Amino acid sequence: MLAVLAAFSPAPTSGWVATTACRSLGGLGSRWMSLSARTRASCGTLATSRMARGLGSVQMRGTESAHGQPPWPRIVIVSRRHLRKNKQVDFVGEYHIDLLQRYGAVPILIPRTTATTQQLEAYLVGGIDGVLVVEGNDLGAEYKPYGSEVSMPNDKKDELFSKHPGDMDIDNAKDALEMELIRKEVIGKGVPYLGLCRGSQMLNVAMGGTLYFDVSTEVQTSVKHIDYDNYDGYRHKIDVVPDTPLAGWFEEEYKAAGRKSFELQVNSYHHQGIRTLAENLEPMCYCQDGLVEGYYDTTMHEPSQGKYRVGLQWHPERMLGDYAGCARVYQHFVEAAASHRRLILEREKKVSRMRIVGQAVVHVNPAQKHHHVRRDLSLRSETKRESGLPCSPSRELETRQGGGGRRGGRTEQEQQERSKGMERMRTLSQEGSRQEKSIIEDESMGQGGGK
Repeated sequence: MLAVLAAFSPAPTSGWVATTACRSLGGLGSRWMSLSARTRASCGTLATSRMARGLGSVQMRGTESAHGQPPWPRIVIVSRRHLRKNKQVDFVGEYHIDLLQRYGAVPILIPRTTATTQQLEAYLVGGIDGVLVVEGNDLGAEYKPYGSEVSMPNDKKDELFSKHPGDMDIDNAKDALEMELIRKEVIGKGVPYLGLCRGSQMLNVAMGGTLYFDVSTEVQTSVKHIDYDNYDGYRHKIDVVPDTPLAGWFEEEYKAAGRKSFELQVNSYHHQGIRTLAENLEPMCYCQDGLVEGYYDTTMHEPSQGKYRVGLQWHPERMLGDYAGCARVYQHFVEAAASHRRLILEREKKVSRMRIVGQAVVHVNPAQKHHHVRRDLSLRSETKRESGLPCSPSRELETRQGGGGRRGGRTEQEQQERSKGMERMRTLSQEGSRQEKSIIEDESMGQGGGK
């Protein structure tokens, strides 16, 4: 442990290591200075290289800037395929990218190719802090989005295909990539999520909800949910539910309505919609025909604690000039992603500190003025320590004063003190492992959430 102090105490940014180590050792920390400068330097050199290996995961996850700014949250978006000049092109709307970057996130664009389904893990190296799923084609039938087989005549299906040709073609690669991200990262790990249009439908299906195959056919309504003749200019009314995150984002309108239900005029580009909401998903707004136009997960909404799970059927990124609240949808999403990264880094630092304390022991014999600094950050030497075999000279530093009466290079009293030190090291290692396991379990329980 004293070797660890030597390696890290000169660096101001790593002061927590030195402070924690001294506290864990009690008064023994002051004895470090009684060793010669040369001895401290030799300890520090070896410990530095081993600490680099031990803290590698923290260094990988952090995307800290050279100016000491907080780590940038990483938010992934799967691209969409588009036929342009007789060739397929992958794209992501810049409205989404601009808003993420405005609030400090790093967008990670994932190509929706078939090969990417085999390479997805490579895009997630270092961890992700948010998943954004936006507009796209209808979800494939293999995910059972409609609950059961749609009972609709074939001629009616053909009519719908001709009416919505760009939406009803299934993109299997995009479906697979986004569904894996939702199931593994969002539902499985509690990564913050924002779903817009198709994205709101996908999360609902992944959590057990269902969709209408075609709203205009299955719902008795006079409301248009898509208008190809006035594509970007078309709006319809929605009623916002009080005391929901959506009401808070549109605080100006909410306050003007006396903190009661109020209306917004929103865009609409969809022919499908939510039939039944999954468990834990609570409506935030409705269309006048009763269709759910927005929801949030009541068990996963606390942006300051890295929790955010929201679906909107409409597109706030295309209404930035209509309401100030549209941008806040993204602002709070990025806030949750930043908190998610901060909390993970804090947990990893705690685990790393426990590994250091649990795998390092300092033994001091004040009666003989003998100092035995014994530390090892390599798990491979654990077998030697458990079996009682001495570590190699490169793993053990001894500075002795006095002499005589030695057996095998040590006095009988030294042998006893050495045995006590080894027992203490094993105890610390076991305690560190138990605490590390507890932290990992707490993390998985605290972030699993959802269904």
